[in-house]
Amino acid sequence: MERAAVRIRVMQGDRDVEGAYVRLLDAADEFVAEYRSRINGLILFVLPQGAWRLICLAPVGKRVERSFTVAGQEPLDITLQVPAQASPPAA
Repeated sequence: MERAAVRIRVMQGDRDVEGAYVRLLDAADEFVAEYRSRINGLILFVLPQGAWRLICLAPVGKRVERSFTVAGQEPLDITLQVPAQASPPAA
């Protein structure tokens, strides 16, 4: 079975996000894995061909979801751009 390296980078604007939890789900939306991003915002998966979905929960922003497909052995680079949370209204 062919596999490809999938490098996930979690960012907010131009800054790497450390400590984001990224969940990996398969085509049936079944949980496969969850990892925490390193100081450089990176997470690496080695995955077989198929459809996948990422759910990112970052300490500095809103939840982000992204679907992608691994079609061969070519490495994939995916950036998850985390939008900032809105500030609460001033009292």
